[in-house]
Parts: sequence; structure tokens; C-alpha cells
Amino acid sequence: MEIFKKYPDTKIGSSLIKYFWINERNLQGSIFIYETLIRHSIKPDLILFMNLIKSCIENKSESEALSFLTKMINSYSIIPDMKFFSQLLNHSLKYGATLFAISLFEMTINSINIGFKLNKTHCWQLLKANTKDSNLVDRIHKCVIKSGFENDIYVETTIIKW
Repeated sequence: MEIFKKYPDTKIGSSLIKYFWINERNLQGSIFIYETLIRHSIKPDLILFMNLIKSCIENKSESEALSFLTKMINSYSIIPDMKFFSQLLNHSLKYGATLFAISLFEMTINSINIGFKLNKTHCWQLLKANTKDSNLVDRIHKCVIKSGFENDIYVETTIIKW
């Protein structure tokens, strides 16, 4: 695309990805924009990845969303902040992308490079995930245990049940 030769900026690419995601519901268009940026040696930023991952989630492509999240962290050394994490967790659960939400949670728990700590609210969000898949339920439970909030959540759940 000629526009990236004239304006080598991620803001334009991010806007185009968001356009395809919101107006066209076209995941392939979003991915095409991302690949075009890369071909023009334009380094993607956090906002571009956020729009791209949201586009994948809304288009029911959790594996693609995970792939872009992994590229963001491993290939570009872009470390998500609390706002990014919270928005993606909310978005993935809103659109039924439970596997992505769990994977995001696991990546955050297992990373020493993440610059923020998970909190009880994140655990509650994950516990509200709508799934009947026993493997996913088991992974959610393990995430809550690893987060360190298991006892707090158990007590709060017990109080709510009373």
C-alpha cells in the first residue's frame, strides 16, 4: 500500500485495522494491514496489537489472537501493561473467547517481565468465564491458585452462598 511509503507510521495502520475490525468485520483485512506494515519495516506498537487481537477475538479466531499476543511479547518485546491486560481479558470474555482469556492469564502469571500484579478482580472475571469444558475449568482453577487469591475468593464465595 502506497500510504505506508508516504506515511511510515503505526497510527495509520492501527486506524485501518480498527476500521476493518469495527466496520467491515474483516479479519483478513486487519491481518493484511499488519503484514503490509511489517513488509514496510514499520514496527507495530501496543495499540496496533490491541486492535489486531480484538479483531481476532471478535472474529472467533482465538488461535490467531494468541499468535499475535505471542509475537507482540516475544518478537517485538512489547510488554502489556495493566490497562492492556484488563481490556483484553474483558473483551475476550465478552465475546466468549475463554481459551484466549485463560491463556492470557497463564502467560501473565508465568511471566517475570510483566510490570504489574494480577488482582482479585481479574480472578473474578476469569471465574465468570462461561465454559462447560472440564479442561478449561481445571485451567481456570489452576490460574486462581497460582494467582495467590484462592483463599480470598473461597471466603468471598462462601459468604455469597450464605
